[in-house]
Amino acid sequence: MEPETTSNKVCIYALNEKAEEVLQATCVLNGEVVICTGDETCVQNLNTHGAYHMETGKTVYPKDGVVFLQALPSHFDSGHLTAVRCE
Repeated sequence: MEPETTSNKVCIYALNEKAEEVLQATCVLNGEVVICTGDETCVQNLNTHGAYHMETGKTVYPKDGVVFLQALPSHFDSGHLTAVRCE
């Protein structure tokens, strides 16, 4: 599968009690793997549980690189958590 053109950075936000977006984690492509930083629990969950990739039907992890970044926006697409490509 050819990777789509994508940003090398994805930001994950959660809504707080005032319905404001709060940055939870930033995931950045570093060589062929993704490094996520931010809220310790969020980062641990990403590293341990990965993200569901809709196109492949598989769970992908930061070690999977750009495919992991591609999976994040659809994996975190709810009223409470969102993931967007960012600069």
